Order: sequence, then C-alpha cells, then structure tokens
Amino acid sequence: MGTVPPHTNRVLTLYEQARRQEDDPYPNKDFSNNLAGWDGQNDIRHPRNWRLTLKLPLLTTITALAFMSTCTASVPSLILSRIIHFGSMPKPDEKPNDTADSFIVTSYMLGLAIGSLIISPLTDAGGRRHLLFLSSILFSTFASGCAAANHLYTLVFLRFFAGLFAAVCLNVGCGHVIEMFAVQHRAKAIAFYSLPVFVAPPIGAFFGLRVEKEEGGWIWVFQLWCILLWAVTFVSFFDNHETNPATLMNDEIFELQKIHPNLQNPYRLRQGWTTKVDSVMFRRALWVPWKLLGLSRIVTAISLYLAALFGIVYLLSTSVPEMYVSTYGWRDDIATLVPLGVGVGSILAAGFVAFENDRRAVILRSMNNNVYQPEMRLPLCLLFGIMVPSGIFLYTWSIHYHSHWFVPILGLALVGLGITGLYIPFQVYLVESFPFNPAAAMGVVTALRWIAAASLSYAGPALYGTLGNNWGNTLLGFIALALVPFPSLIHRHGVRIRRKYNVRLMGEPQRRPGSDIELSSTA
Repeated sequence: MGTVPPHTNRVLTLYEQARRQEDDPYPNKDFSNNLAGWDGQNDIRHPRNWRLTLKLPLLTTITALAFMSTCTASVPSLILSRIIHFGSMPKPDEKPNDTADSFIVTSYMLGLAIGSLIISPLTDAGGRRHLLFLSSILFSTFASGCAAANHLYTLVFLRFFAGLFAAVCLNVGCGHVIEMFAVQHRAKAIAFYSLPVFVAPPIGAFFGLRVEKEEGGWIWVFQLWCILLWAVTFVSFFDNHETNPATLMNDEIFELQKIHPNLQNPYRLRQGWTTKVDSVMFRRALWVPWKLLGLSRIVTAISLYLAALFGIVYLLSTSVPEMYVSTYGWRDDIATLVPLGVGVGSILAAGFVAFENDRRAVILRSMNNNVYQPEMRLPLCLLFGIMVPSGIFLYTWSIHYHSHWFVPILGLALVGLGITGLYIPFQVYLVESFPFNPAAAMGVVTALRWIAAASLSYAGPALYGTLGNNWGNTLLGFIALALVPFPSLIHRHGVRIRRKYNVRLMGEPQRRPGSDIELSSTA
C-alpha cells in the first residue's frame, strides 16, 4: 500500500522538525534515524550542484526533443490535399471532406493534449529519465509508421499516438529545469527550452512543403522527417539523466539496502508514502492535472489565458502565407516562411526575458526580506501583453494598405515579442508555484493550448470566410486587447488566490491553510 506504516511516524516527525529549523531544500542524511539524504548542501550528486557541462547538454537534449515534437504537428499542414490524393492513399469518400483532411493535423494535436494530461504527470512520481526514454522511442516509432500508411484513417491513428507520446517531450523539461537550476538561473533555462513553441511550427510547415515539391511525394516528407527524428532520439540517449531528487534518493537507498535495510526516503515521507514507488503513487499522479484544472483557480485562469493567446497566434499564422501570396505575389513555399517573423520576435523576447526576469526576481526577493514569491516573475508582463494586439493591428492593416512587405513582418515580430514575453514568465511562475508537480502543471497548460489550436483550425475557415482576412485578424486583435489586464491581475492578487484556493497535491509537504508556498524547495 502507499501509506506510511506507524513505526515511521517518528522519523517523519524528525524530518518535519528539521525542515522547520532550516530553510535549505536539501535534506541531510541521518542514518541514526534511518533517514537517507545528501552529504551536505554542496553534494555534487544533487542536480542543483551539477557542473554546467552536465546541465547544458541535458537542457539542449530536451529542447531538441521539444522542437521535434512541436514541428511534427505542422509538417503535413500545407500538403494535406497532396496526401489525400497521392498514390495509394485513397480518400474515405468521393466528396471533398476538408474536415477529414484537417484531422491529419488535429489528431496529432489531440494526442499532445491527452498525453500531457495522462502521461506527463507520471514523471513527477516515478522519475523523468526512463519515461522520457520510452516515450521518445514510441513517438519516433509511430511517427515512422506514417510513411507507410495507405489509408487516411491509418495515418490519423498513427499521428494521434505519436502525439500522445510526444507530449512527454514537451512537458518533462520544466521538471528538469526546476530540479537543476536555482531562482537566479531558472528563467534563462526555461527561455531556451520554450523557444520551439513559436519557432518550430513555421519551420515544420516549410519543411513539409519544400520536401514534397523537391522529392515529388508526401511519403518522402515523412521518411526524411523520421530520419531526423530518430537521429535526435538516438543522441538523446547519451544525455538523458535523472534529475528528480526523490528518484535519485531511491537509487541511493537501493545501493545501501544491505547496510541499512530500514532506510527511508525523506522526499517520500514528506508526502506520507513509503520509499517504494508503487501503483498507488502513479494513480495519484494521474489525478494531479485534473485537480489543478478543477480546483486551482490560478492554474485554470493562466491555462485558459495562454490557450487563448496561443490560439490567436496559431490562427493568425495560418492566414499569413495566403495573404502574402495574394497581396505581394510571393511563391507559396517562400510565403510559408513569413510566420518566422513571430519566431524572430520570440528569440528577441527570450533573450531579454532570460536575463531580465532572473535579475528582477533576485532584486525583488532581496527587497522582500529575502522571501521569494513566484509573482515576482510577472511585473513586465503588462508591457508584453500590449505588444500582442499592437502587432496584430500593425500586421493586418499594413497588408490592407499594401505597405512594404517588411512592415507586416515587423508586426508579426511584435506579436512574437509579446507572446513569448508572456509565456516564459508564466511558465516559470507555474513550475515555481507547484515545484513538486511541474510536469503536471505544465501538462494542463500544454493540453489546453493544443486543444485551442485544434479547435480553431476548424473555426478559422468560417471566421475568415465570413469576415475576410483583414477584419478576421482585427477581431483577433481586439480579443487580445481585452486580455491585456490579465497579467496585472495575477501579479497583484496571485498570492491571495493561491492561499485561498490551496490544493493539496501528490509529493507536496503538508501546509497550514492560508500559508504561502514552501519556497525553500524552489529557491
């Protein structure tokens, strides 16, 4: 069973007393009380104390996997008609069926959404290394099967399961970051890890369209993409390290079992579980995203906010190539690269936020008697929130009045600046608010983000068909304008909301009702 037997209560009490006496997040070993731990606060086995030469390759690996996972969603997006009518891929019915065609893309998005809710949270309970290893292999396997599909429904089925396992690659990185990096370096790491969210989609779409034209078939698109995917997966095997302290402590206990047979894991005792990882823990982990979505007002609000912004940017990006082809006469493959303007803005915003967000958080903590709160990540979000609607209006109406082709790209870059300047701080905010369940917290955000993208891919044609590209994009700009005050509300009232709607999650230590987050574990 999962509960702590009565004879361990004394050990648990000693551990809680030790936590109250010191603010340091690393529990020291105490063999006299059968309590495992670290060899002091500078123990090089703890992920926070690893050398940069060990941290950076792991961060690069998980970022590469996240990039491939995001790109895979958009690779076939511009060649759907060719996939349906090519060679041995028969259409299920004779009449045109745009909904069925689009499901080739949206099935992968739905897989990402479901996988974020049912697979990613398991890494918080049982460790990140083995599940990431298994998921990356299954992701590559199902993606490879797409090249051999001979029916629309087969392709949809394979892409759904590819997305299901790719979700782990998109969410597990936040767990790695919070376990390896302290407050003063966390935004830098998450900024690097988050770049694929807005840079990868246009690259994937361009890859699919260009390869299909050069090689003369959609099968080549999937075959070449799978070669790249397996190459990244193979390289990731060598830099895939475990960073979950509870799992690392379990490995240590396993090695010392013969000498100390009753040794307990302090990270497990904190929650009230035995050291052994069992099915009860995994069942509890599966419920964490749903508890966050249903009971945590702060997670629900931020997830819906980011999903709305991501949906707006996704819908805006889908209209860009068509508008450049019709307005400026560009070739469709070149016009596909125009949404990279969002990516350029994202890179600039990531570079700024990476350093300024960490610097400001450290300053605000020192001004608050060295007490850190996640809300210290959000002061600049109002500025970035204004950039999103401003960029949409600049892009839309500069095209309408036939301005130089570079002006609309500046508008897209402004959108990228705004959305990334919002996304990174809120990502850091969530993983610091739920440091023991970062993959589950980000799983909720990722799930709603891709559900919004999948839904709007069907709503987009109706929107632009009714209002036209100009007024359709203008409507998106006004929606983004209405969302501008949201970051300021979270910055001002986030602490009160977190305290009022405090959710007890798996792996978290007991907290008194109304107490603030246990910041010692995130500092």
